[in-house]
Amino acid sequence: SAGYMEAGIAALANYATYTFSFFIHKICTPAAAALFSHTNTLTKDEQQQAFGLTVKLFFSLATLALSILFFYGWITLSDLSFKTISYTTFFFLVHVMEHLYTLYEKFFMAQNQAKLSALLNVTTCLFAGYVFWMLHTSFFIEAIIISFCIRIGLLIFLSYIIFPSKKLPIFSIFYKKHLKTSI
Repeated sequence: SAGYMEAGIAALANYATYTFSFFIHKICTPAAAALFSHTNTLTKDEQQQAFGLTVKLFFSLATLALSILFFYGWITLSDLSFKTISYTTFFFLVHVMEHLYTLYEKFFMAQNQAKLSALLNVTTCLFAGYVFWMLHTSFFIEAIIISFCIRIGLLIFLSYIIFPSKKLPIFSIFYKKHLKTSI
């Protein structure tokens, strides 16, 4: 019956992730696209501030979702193994990272750099596919973790491309300069 419990937790994690995705697509993504569409004529500093505001909204929603998951998870997941909880949390974090990447794609599209974003995305997929092929299915979790790290590296690389002389926008939530609420 332990397998049934873990399958139920996986289904719950899937529903939680879908709910998070729904709110990101309804709250954060349209607002980001609208804001980014007006950044072409702004200075690089103003563009970075606009991107920082979007990242702040995104991380606020992600923190709220993770807090709810941990609160309910603490109550309901106490009988599960650390491995199961870790995989469930990692599943959620992979989806959070993909939604963060979507914000970068929206910004690139607004800056008329969609080709570069597409090229980097295809490169990432090819590299991740190569990792999966090399590790085969016996190391599936390791391949997922490596793919996740590749995506994080891509986000950092994109940050340097967009703002080469500034602080990384991916971490702008930690900088007070970017927490202003107006542009």
